[in-house]
Amino acid sequence: MADVLIRNVPDEVLREIRASAAARDESLQASLSRILEDWAVHQRRQAALDRTAARLAGHPGAPTSVEQHEALLDEMRSAVDVRWQPDTGAQ
Repeated sequence: MADVLIRNVPDEVLREIRASAAARDESLQASLSRILEDWAVHQRRQAALDRTAARLAGHPGAPTSVEQHEALLDEMRSAVDVRWQPDTGAQ
């Protein structure tokens, strides 16, 4: 695995991440690794949604206007976004 160094993290952000890690009983490193992995999964899903939308373009029943297309993509993204809610531990 590669190492990553992140500089100039705002103090408040670091406090929130540390609090989240502590609430989950995990190390800061484990928490950051999980957050990054969750983000990567989210990005892959978004890319898959975009590819699917591109393949559907022009097919019967597929959105025919920009407005319909955007509404469908928004609905699909919302479904993914609901599943990808990083737990910051903040209440």
